[in-house]
Amino acid sequence: MRITRQKTAIFFADTLFTIIWNGNGSEYNKEYCIEHSIPIIPFQTGGGTIVSTKGDLNIGICFPKEFDYSINDSLNGFTDIFRKYTNKKIEIQGNDIIIDDYKVMGSAVYKSQTMLLFMTSISMSDKSEIIENVCLKQSKKIPGYIDFMNNEKLRQEVMEWLQIK
Repeated sequence: MRITRQKTAIFFADTLFTIIWNGNGSEYNKEYCIEHSIPIIPFQTGGGTIVSTKGDLNIGICFPKEFDYSINDSLNGFTDIFRKYTNKKIEIQGNDIIIDDYKVMGSAVYKSQTMLLFMTSISMSDKSEIIENVCLKQSKKIPGYIDFMNNEKLRQEVMEWLQIK
């Protein structure tokens, strides 16, 4: 996937503290979040609640609206990267990537009148306890994390995949 067109941008952000991205008004344990000083960011993308903890890698790619894009373009790119580093079973389920039956990556696409934004949060550490405390609704997917590569290597692979110099 080559995205080096004008008006296309990519950003990487390491999560420095626990943060909750609350999509589509999903219910969460507000008292727990206040007690533990966990910020809640309302973000209407059609998805549920995303829990990002210290060390997770968040990636956003902005495209001009006229760009021929599908979320599967990005999900397939990430599965190709992961397959270079592990022999575990990798599959796409909706907007998520599941490795050996564990959700390691959640993503969404936000569309405006002028651009598309693909965003993803990639779990790099075990956050099952905090998910259990924050999310009121039982998740259908078991939380997992990437243990076969680090953030820097993943950044390098994404830049190479997108052919950004």
